[in-house]
Amino acid sequence: MSLLSQLSTGRGWAASFQHRDFRFLWTATVVQSVGMGMEFVALGWVVFELTNSAFWVGVSSAARMAPFFFLGIVSGAVADRVDRRIFIRWITLLGSAMAGLTGLVLHVYYGPVWPIIALSVGMGSVWAFTMTLRQAYTYDIVGPESALNGMSLATLSQQLGGVVGSLAAGVII
Repeated sequence: MSLLSQLSTGRGWAASFQHRDFRFLWTATVVQSVGMGMEFVALGWVVFELTNSAFWVGVSSAARMAPFFFLGIVSGAVADRVDRRIFIRWITLLGSAMAGLTGLVLHVYYGPVWPIIALSVGMGSVWAFTMTLRQAYTYDIVGPESALNGMSLATLSQQLGGVVGSLAAGVII
């Protein structure tokens, strides 16, 4: 079955792409995940440059990932109680502002590592909410009949963006 026929019939691996809002969400997720992958590599690089310590690189990465563990249940409860479409816009705006601030700090800052660790926790917190909201919103868009397909493609977009962003940051640095 060709890709076009899969899209037109709403079946196959690309079924969720028949929904306009899902295509927008998927594309936005790829773009945002590219930024996250770049930020993650840049963060490690700058922390290593500041401290010359692999341990502190590990601490900064752990600080970035810890909110996923601690806020997982909270972000799910919030996602169940808010208008997901509006909240995704606000959390994305907050994440963009924090990414800009993080980029500025990583570019010009040469002090102690703690402010960078704090920014890592903040960005991890934003991402914990963003990822949970995107999964729940995917279900809202594609419905129960395409939920598995939509969530799989949404996860693929996050991973694809992260890989591309990490590689791009490695080339740029």
